[in-house]
Amino acid sequence: MQGLNGWQRIYIVIVVSWLSYLAYIAYSQFTVAESSIAELQATVERYQKAQQDTIVSDDGGVFEQILVGSPLSPEQWLAHYQAQLTQVTEAKRQNLIFILVLATLPPLLIYLILSWIVAGFRQHKPRAS
Repeated sequence: MQGLNGWQRIYIVIVVSWLSYLAYIAYSQFTVAESSIAELQATVERYQKAQQDTIVSDDGGVFEQILVGSPLSPEQWLAHYQAQLTQVTEAKRQNLIFILVLATLPPLLIYLILSWIVAGFRQHKPRAS
């Protein structure tokens, strides 16, 4: 059995580095998404029980205010929270798909490029003088 040549070693180092980077990014994004989902679910449950207004800001912060003279009904507020929860869950799913594509496509392209380079070197061997 033959050991790995230089090109294969370069490929393995590049792919392992790329996948490690993606794993770090995925972990950090999914940790934030999970905390946002848990926070929104807790907000919806708390709102359903207490019938109070909870506003979720763009940065994920939660502010509570009692509904006083609000033109929106509790059902409309609840629908708003459910829509935000659905949106965060959908964003998490889209990020997962994007990361899976990034985990497969670049290593495949790198392999094809390195194969093309190696084939070029094999075709143009130097002449013996």
